[in-house]
Amino acid sequence: MKKHSISPWGLALSPKHISARKVLAGTALLLAIVGMTGCTESTNSNANAGNNSPAVSQADTSAADANDPDNADTSASDNAETTTDTNEASSESNDSADSSSYGVGETAESGDVQVTFLGVTESAGSEFNEPGDGNVFLLAEFEIANNGQEDLSISSMLSFDAYQDGYATEVSLSALMEADSQLDGNVAPGKKMKGVVGYEVPAEYKELEINMQLDVWSDDKLVFVYNK
Repeated sequence: MKKHSISPWGLALSPKHISARKVLAGTALLLAIVGMTGCTESTNSNANAGNNSPAVSQADTSAADANDPDNADTSASDNAETTTDTNEASSESNDSADSSSYGVGETAESGDVQVTFLGVTESAGSEFNEPGDGNVFLLAEFEIANNGQEDLSISSMLSFDAYQDGYATEVSLSALMEADSQLDGNVAPGKKMKGVVGYEVPAEYKELEINMQLDVWSDDKLVFVYNK
């Protein structure tokens, strides 16, 4: 004898009817799962679209800024100002270098030492001590004041470098023979020394530059220039 199930509405259900109900219930469950999955993918897609929007907006903004004539003019103006500032700094540096030299009658200072450029004397030498043909002796006179607490050593051979019209020239012993006093020796604290350094140069020279180095272990120099 076949068994039948009773539905909630009081109807007798055969096994065939029960199987059909199971199939319909499974189908409905599958459709519900598919529907939930579709909603999830749609939500993720919208979220990704939202995240990508700022990047596109920023790219569009950058492109617009690059094509903006006002921005180009501002950039060119900034570059021009930078170049002008650099040129002005270079010019000031050159002016500073020029002002670091001293002429006749001027006093230069280095630490506790003062050096005054007293002048330059031309000499044709003496009977037994003459310069070469076409040359003259130049005697450059300085006064050195030591205001420090230690002795100051000065050497006409080691403390001075000279340039005649840009060409290096050495101290001339023959020229020094025409001088009354040389710049060689020690200057005690609070004392002074006066003397000359001598050079032999062509008579048609235009300029004599003398660099004085008070400390042989330092690169610092005082520059004195004499123009004929």
